[in-house]
Amino acid sequence: MSAAGRRPIAGVERTPSGAISRSKTNIAKRAEQLRREQRDAERREVRLGLTLQGRTQAARQRVYGLSAAQAASPHASTIEGRMHLKGKITRIELLALEHYARVVARFSRVSEAPQPKSQSALGAMIASEPRRITAGPSGAATALATDRFDKAQDVLRLAGQMDGTTATWAVGRVIRDQVEILPRHLPAFLAGVKALVAHFGVGPDPDRDHVVAA
Repeated sequence: MSAAGRRPIAGVERTPSGAISRSKTNIAKRAEQLRREQRDAERREVRLGLTLQGRTQAARQRVYGLSAAQAASPHASTIEGRMHLKGKITRIELLALEHYARVVARFSRVSEAPQPKSQSALGAMIASEPRRITAGPSGAATALATDRFDKAQDVLRLAGQMDGTTATWAVGRVIRDQVEILPRHLPAFLAGVKALVAHFGVGPDPDRDHVVAA
């Protein structure tokens, strides 16, 4: 077929002889088109992410009784975080719980026990670390993680129990199981949290007097 009889192809430039043009102008046009398509795709992803984020926040408001500002907080994703947002525990107490979640997560890794469900900042960071396939934790790492876990558990046991509920159970229910506790279990939970604050040395806690304890 002659050059004159060839059908034009969309997006392809040809020289007078019929050969496909390789001009810099044509290449630049294609590059700009690719950049536009990439920008459009990125914008669609952002819009989709914002839509999902909005739906998630609306669901948290409805299900957990949070305000719009509270639902937008990263703390809204965990039980302990929502307790802080609702004024039941202080920022210092939340930090102590995150330290405890980290201790539990590390112990779970070295002992190959199920990982805690907490998604708190520190707990999630440890729990989501990839496991080594070629070699497990060293003996020293295992001993250290076990020692820290045992000491934290001893602190919770010494916190005692209130109304038949132990601090160990109440704190574990929230941090390890991510299950809401009933109001009658709150005193035991707070006793355990107070003990963890002292144990991890994240106090003093001037906000404790302003926290709703019921």
